[in-house]
Amino acid sequence: MAEPTKKSGLFWKLFSFAGIKVLLVSFSIVGMLFSNLATLMSDRYFDLMQMGLRKALLIAGEPLADRALKHSPKADIDQKIKAKTSQLDADNKALLDSNKKLKADLDTTTSEKVGLETKSQKLAAEVDDLSVKNRNLAKQSDELIQAQTKQAARAKTIATGVKARLTKGLARSAAAMPAEALPYISAVAAVSLFALDVNDACATMNDFNSLLKMMNAGEENPDMCGMKIPTTQEVMTSAKTQWRSSLTSVADAARAAGNIPVPEVRLPNRQEISYSVCQVLYVPGLCN
Repeated sequence: MAEPTKKSGLFWKLFSFAGIKVLLVSFSIVGMLFSNLATLMSDRYFDLMQMGLRKALLIAGEPLADRALKHSPKADIDQKIKAKTSQLDADNKALLDSNKKLKADLDTTTSEKVGLETKSQKLAAEVDDLSVKNRNLAKQSDELIQAQTKQAARAKTIATGVKARLTKGLARSAAAMPAEALPYISAVAAVSLFALDVNDACATMNDFNSLLKMMNAGEENPDMCGMKIPTTQEVMTSAKTQWRSSLTSVADAARAAGNIPVPEVRLPNRQEISYSVCQVLYVPGLCN
């Protein structure tokens, strides 16, 4: 009877130990499952587990704990975070540097814009000033053209008058030549022609002074207008002593002008006197 009781007690002891072991293993597996699930679902729980594991391994020394956790998920994550943070810091620094450069470029561009606007305003003012000057010059040019047109018309009128006067004087001199070929009559004609020449010279000088005034060039003194006209008797009297100097003066002037007949400085002979007088008037003793 005693032997079965002993076997029965041993059986229950073995059964109880095996059951407890199974229960512990089961609880361990369930705990590990719940722990993994919690680790996957909660970063806070993962951190607590990592810290707990590190503290447990620190018992064996910090080098061992570092080596054991070197390739843990948290270490990998921390490393990646550190690398990303370093990259972000570098990118942020590059962005700050780029921002500073862009700001400096913007300031330079703004300064240049202000300078260009100032220059543009100055150029616009200069253009306005030039436009005003151009309008004034155009007005002055029109006024000058009008004045020149009037002056040209006036000069044309004066030149036409001078030409007509000279033409008239030449015709008058040509018409007087037959009278100048006769004794005494030539003296009368010469006095009248000289008076007419003085009158024409005075009128011509007045016309020239009108031109000079129109061109703001002053005027000449028309002193020939007051020249004394000799009488026929004065001419006849001066001929007795001054005929040679008078004829010499005419010859010199003709010689200087060129291509003009130069008179001989001498008295006429009897034949020449007879030729000039007897064709018009019979004089006894001369025209025989």
